[in-house]
Amino acid sequence: MRIFTFASTLLLSAMTITAAHAQDRCELFGDTVNVNRNSQFHVFIKSYSQPVKDYLANAKRIAIEYESDDTNLITLGGAWFQPTAKEGTAKMKLIVYQESATQKDQPDYAHKIDSLDFIVNIQPKGTKVALPYVNVNWGSGKAEAIAEMEKHYSLYSDTYYAMNPTITQDERQQFDWFLNPNFDYPLLALGYNDYGQLFSSNIIVADGTRLGFQNTSEISDYLTAEGYELLGYDEMGLLVCYNEAKQTQASAGYITIQGQYFRFLNFQYMDENPLAVEKVEATKPLARITRSGSTVSIDAEGDAGQQVRIFTLDGKIAAQGRLANGKNTFNVGDKGVVVVRVGKHAGVKLM
Repeated sequence: MRIFTFASTLLLSAMTITAAHAQDRCELFGDTVNVNRNSQFHVFIKSYSQPVKDYLANAKRIAIEYESDDTNLITLGGAWFQPTAKEGTAKMKLIVYQESATQKDQPDYAHKIDSLDFIVNIQPKGTKVALPYVNVNWGSGKAEAIAEMEKHYSLYSDTYYAMNPTITQDERQQFDWFLNPNFDYPLLALGYNDYGQLFSSNIIVADGTRLGFQNTSEISDYLTAEGYELLGYDEMGLLVCYNEAKQTQASAGYITIQGQYFRFLNFQYMDENPLAVEKVEATKPLARITRSGSTVSIDAEGDAGQQVRIFTLDGKIAAQGRLANGKNTFNVGDKGVVVVRVGKHAGVKLM
């Protein structure tokens, strides 16, 4: 990890910039990011500079690294940073690299594309941020669902897909993206089924502490206050909730955006409790579940004989079967994030 000492003023300002100028550099929501003490954080880039756009036109991925002038305040972890025990402000730099040809999500330090400077304002631990509105009017048509979201956010699909030119046209029909000018929850996405009906809503989460790990959290407290039952935690330690009145499951996972592993909160139509058992039975699978590319591998172990179903995030079954003793493999193609459910165990999300 390299430490950067700033020798010049910040590149970003609070002034409005012209569209032409915006093409010359990357842009954030603002020049100051409020981050809770001891929270691991990622920063979403609102718009790319032309050099980044040119690179992505011919390649799939960028890699991000953070640098700071004060490692007494900031712990650096490559594509994330974490304010330490005391409050204050620190100068930061976000650097965009080409991705390494040999290591996924790692920078090719010989090929820097761009960078931008910002300030981190370290807030007291546990400072809360309201969870953004999500549309759970399941079954509504695409136009209706978008119109409802545009009451709260800016439609961002065209920009998002321009930032990700390798996403196919068919894949673009499955999701619409919305911009929320909030560093903690910068993006939302609606997912549709084969009939163009709303099936899922998703919130991108920059501060993983708000979701928690194998324990209650700011977000789980919000959900239970809204009538969701906390069923348990999946194999990654992330929450699984269900709201019977809304016929909605809430769960979480990881997604790579801009070379960073953001978390996401997924709301999905589910006409019955996804576990169909009491809360105490929301156990992790005994089977060991891994994924390599298009192949999901399941070592049955104590779950031999159990039914397994693998879902895409829009609720389609990508594969299913019954676990035999030993190793089982399932091909899910290029389905992106999938949810694996073994028997009545909690679901496991795989990238």
